[in-house]
Amino acid sequence: MELIKIRSIGKEKGQLKSLYKCSCGNTVIRGESYIISKGITSCGCDKKKRHGLSTTKTFKAWASMMDRCYKKNTLGYKNWGGRGIVVCERWKDFDNFHIDMGEIPPGLSLDRIDVNGNYEPKNVRLATSKEQNNNRRNNRIIEYNGVRKTLSQWSEQYDINPIKAAIRMDRLGWSFEKSMNIN
Repeated sequence: MELIKIRSIGKEKGQLKSLYKCSCGNTVIRGESYIISKGITSCGCDKKKRHGLSTTKTFKAWASMMDRCYKKNTLGYKNWGGRGIVVCERWKDFDNFHIDMGEIPPGLSLDRIDVNGNYEPKNVRLATSKEQNNNRRNNRIIEYNGVRKTLSQWSEQYDINPIKAAIRMDRLGWSFEKSMNIN
């Protein structure tokens, strides 16, 4: 692919804009400094033709992951990139991410196994919303008989509303067993 400058258009928001023609036949208007600094060599057609998956759930998950880790103006950046969470070098290229993760099936999404770890093959799985909700930093983890689970998981096991269980333990000072009605 090759991007050839046709002519300068003028300044917009302080940046010199130019008309470029791509070897695919498309024309685009871009900032000259952007083209130079990013080493842009096409109108974007190379990326679109390369995988053709830009409208898929998998591509959107990858793009969201990249945004959360690297775009400071993204909602939630403070909880990912702002905490130092990064994407491994291999996954910065969508094709590699797609090879490793495959298509994301309906009902599943990306979940970091260690919520303080990076996005990398050994720390990412496909999980349901329920699994993800039990893998949050703000969950209350309770160990009982050597088993660690979230309050929500214990509440489900013992058929107790988790809010009711939390009130029993926190406000009423009940033990875990009494809060869960364990005899």
